[in-house]
Amino acid sequence: MVRMGLVAEIVSLIICIIIGLIFAVAMLPFSVSDDWPVQEMLSRGTMTNLWVGFPTAFFSGLLCCCWYIGQSDQFSCWCCYFDFTVTPCSTY
Repeated sequence: MVRMGLVAEIVSLIICIIIGLIFAVAMLPFSVSDDWPVQEMLSRGTMTNLWVGFPTAFFSGLLCCCWYIGQSDQFSCWCCYFDFTVTPCSTY
């Protein structure tokens, strides 16, 4: 079950990256914004946010996969904990 959760997490991350790249390439010919990235985006793109945000997103996604596979209330509780209390720390 752990292996299935890890495989699901890795596949979902790869799919998200591929879809993001497709949309980014599709938007290249259009002038979406003249002042992009804006200051808010630049302030969130620091190494500290990466070091805090990556484990937060990974474990949140892993718990959601475990909840989906096992349908256990315990995983659902932890998934909500990560999504609503820990995630704002990565944008600090």
